[in-house]
Amino acid sequence: MVFNTSDHEPEVIAEAFAAYQHINQRWECIGLSTLNTMTIPCIAVTGMCPTFYPVTRKPGDAVVAG
Repeated sequence: MVFNTSDHEPEVIAEAFAAYQHINQRWECIGLSTLNTMTIPCIAVTGMCPTFYPVTRKPGDAVVAG
């Protein structure tokens, strides 16, 4: 986790992609269908307005491929 920075959004987006990949991988391992889109709810510690990040398969796969 990064401290003492005013812009947490890049870290949150990276963690949203990681969560998307992890959940789909777990679902695939137990024989469930994977999701093409997932919305990750996030709340910044510096405020109380929720920000929702839709994560889709195509950019998620691109992140994994590098």
